[in-house]
Amino acid sequence: MNIASDIDLKKASNRLSELDLKITSGNLLIEVLWFRAMQCDSDSVIARHTHSTYEFHFAYSGSSEVQLDDREFTVKAGEFYMTGPGVFHRQVTNKGHTEFSINCQLSMLEEKQSEAAYILNFLKSAPCRPYQDTTGIMDLFQWALKEAYEQNIGFYSNISPITAMIVTSGDRRHPLAAI
Repeated sequence: MNIASDIDLKKASNRLSELDLKITSGNLLIEVLWFRAMQCDSDSVIARHTHSTYEFHFAYSGSSEVQLDDREFTVKAGEFYMTGPGVFHRQVTNKGHTEFSINCQLSMLEEKQSEAAYILNFLKSAPCRPYQDTTGIMDLFQWALKEAYEQNIGFYSNISPITAMIVTSGDRRHPLAAI
């Protein structure tokens, strides 16, 4: 899917960001704070900051430099990174960079051993570094943008499971441990 040729990306991003998304996936509650696409027409800097939530960044095109307190790395097209709660980061985006991002609060509905517990434990311990998108996350994000842009009947019902798949697909970069 090539999002640029199908829809107005800015309008799609605005519509996606306006949605109030609270998704239950098994024992996992995903509360989306923001969900958007960003196109950089010039170099820009997102100042050093942190969140109390999880923030996922997917580089659709171009590249950006991510600076942490103890290291820095480059994220290129087809890669993503995640910052967990309390991770200070700064991002320098290059002209021509297009990024999809989602910021969400993740919690378990019940304190019990479950897939949700595995996902949260994995995300808490995952290093902030670039990962290759080997599970089709970019395609899922584009699908959500297209749904939000077109707003056909059922678009919200379609975006909810897509959102859960985006958040949990990043965990597939490692084999599932015993639950």
